[in-house]
Amino acid sequence: LVGGVVSAIDLGDATITTSSTSVSAIDFQNATTVNLGNLSAMAGTIRLGTGDIVTVTQKSGTLLTAGSLTGNATGRVNLNLNNLIGTLGDFDSAELVINDTAGGLVLAGNINSTSTAVINSTGGAINQTDGKIVVAGTTSIDAGTGDLSLNQTNNNFGGAVSLNSTGGAVSI
Repeated sequence: LVGGVVSAIDLGDATITTSSTSVSAIDFQNATTVNLGNLSAMAGTIRLGTGDIVTVTQKSGTLLTAGSLTGNATGRVNLNLNNLIGTLGDFDSAELVINDTAGGLVLAGNINSTSTAVINSTGGAINQTDGKIVVAGTTSIDAGTGDLSLNQTNNNFGGAVSLNSTGGAVSI
């Protein structure tokens, strides 16, 4: 547990690594802002807030490696660097930017954004296996050369939707 007691958390160049398989292997709570360093929970879940974090960013040049990623932030979550995320689980935020660069990305939870959402996987397919995606504003989902499958019936996109797969199949 990394807690800010309602203040900012800035990991800078710090590295946190765990072999835990827990649903809260690395757990951030009680912070106004979180600036992530290098995080690795390859077998477990990185949890970014339980509704008690405002914004989440990454320090330039850092890497987030997660078997699963969940979160609940009241503001913007910007994880736009070269991250290695296996599964994106339940996630709530005002704005959401996720970038995965290896092995593809499974969407297996409820993903809610009160503004915009950008989800990219340059390393493989994006496959929605469970949950629903609800985005009030614009949505951009890019699977690179992999397949893009958003097959859950309760998805709800309030604004413009951009889906991209340059070499694979797209199903919605």
